[in-house]
Amino acid sequence: MKLWWDEMLPEGAEDRLLANANVIADACKASGVQQWDLIGFQSYGHQLDIEAGKITMAAGGGEGGFGVRVVDEGRFGFAHLVDVSGAQRAVEQAVAIAKKSPSIDGFVLPSEQPAEQVAGRLDRAVLDLSPEDLLEQADGLLSEVKSLDERAVVTGGGVGVSATAGCLMNSEGILSTGMTTSHGIGLQVSIEVDGELTSSYQGQSSRSLLPEMPACVSRAVHWAQVTQNPLRIESEAVDTPVLMTSEGFSPLFSMVVPSAMTGEKMVRKESFWADKMGQQVLNPSLSVHDNGLLEGGMSSGSRDGEGVPRRRQNLIENGRLSGMLWSTRDAAQ
Repeated sequence: MKLWWDEMLPEGAEDRLLANANVIADACKASGVQQWDLIGFQSYGHQLDIEAGKITMAAGGGEGGFGVRVVDEGRFGFAHLVDVSGAQRAVEQAVAIAKKSPSIDGFVLPSEQPAEQVAGRLDRAVLDLSPEDLLEQADGLLSEVKSLDERAVVTGGGVGVSATAGCLMNSEGILSTGMTTSHGIGLQVSIEVDGELTSSYQGQSSRSLLPEMPACVSRAVHWAQVTQNPLRIESEAVDTPVLMTSEGFSPLFSMVVPSAMTGEKMVRKESFWADKMGQQVLNPSLSVHDNGLLEGGMSSGSRDGEGVPRRRQNLIENGRLSGMLWSTRDAAQ
């Protein structure tokens, strides 16, 4: 039997990606620049969209490409390409940009260091999913919503799976390749009663196969139900504490805090925590850690985007700011 994996991302995709990366690497070496690095990926997947309580579109396909960065005397330039036949032209563009860029004293690309392997980034159960399996899951999702509340309608959302081959390479000896999978479900549920419409959106994604009926489905129905008949009050704008659920707080926290933790934002005083190092910035009961080695994490991996080995870094300890997130360029600058 032919599996979806065989059709969508054939065996040897990682090797072909690496072969194409070597073509770009050769162009970088021929350019005579001091240092270079490149990142490449090739991804394929299936997706089903849901609108107005029905499956409205099924799609499949892929995307991919390479990003190449050159560094010469502290100056850097970047270019993106999809077809490696244009490798030389892309490298020439990156070199031209580097020549016009300001020099950053001490800016060099990272050298090879041992890196830990991170488990849970690839699940072959996801690879075995067929488009028919996704249709069954989407049908089950629609039926489950109706069984929980006959008034509820899935007004948006969908189901999707993907597999991605990636590689990272630089002039300093770093070479990393790997495969990842992803399975995601998202849905917006709406309930209309006596002209009052309430909606809730919930989603769930994982590197491994999700349950047939993830918890996000019942949560979406629940929040569409409990937000019916809101209290009508009249008041002026006031400063007051706000109580948020974990579902509401987590996305807000994940969007606002990481950007505020970057060294670049801190140094330029564009972060609301600028000049707060060592000071209390959160409740003393809270600590924040950046764990790039978390098993099965959507952003986990043995190396970051520059090839530096990932680690567990303390950012906030007992409410006190204790660390920042730095890129190689920003750290040098």
